[in-house]
Amino acid sequence: MRYVLLLRGINVGGKNKVVMSELKELLRGEGFSDVDSYINSGNLFFASDESVENIVLKVEKVLEENYEFSIPFDFIMKESISGNVQSSGRKSMRQSIKKRLTIKRF
Repeated sequence: MRYVLLLRGINVGGKNKVVMSELKELLRGEGFSDVDSYINSGNLFFASDESVENIVLKVEKVLEENYEFSIPFDFIMKESISGNVQSSGRKSMRQSIKKRLTIKRF
């Protein structure tokens, strides 16, 4: 299954610097596949067959062991987004996603 990982409060004004290429390698080292990122935004995409609980534990471990600052994150299943976008009209897409999309915040 594909996932979206949204790191919050990083790479803003030169503070809480996270190099995406390094983080992608760390996530690959934890067994995630197809790891990619969107510029230096803290938005990452990856695939895993593990349970959500195990994925969250691994992400928390990577962040805690490799960065000296706390990095809160949101975690979304890609299929959840795709289903919401396809089933709603362009005008109401944002409202529909907010109503039906579950975002796990850590």
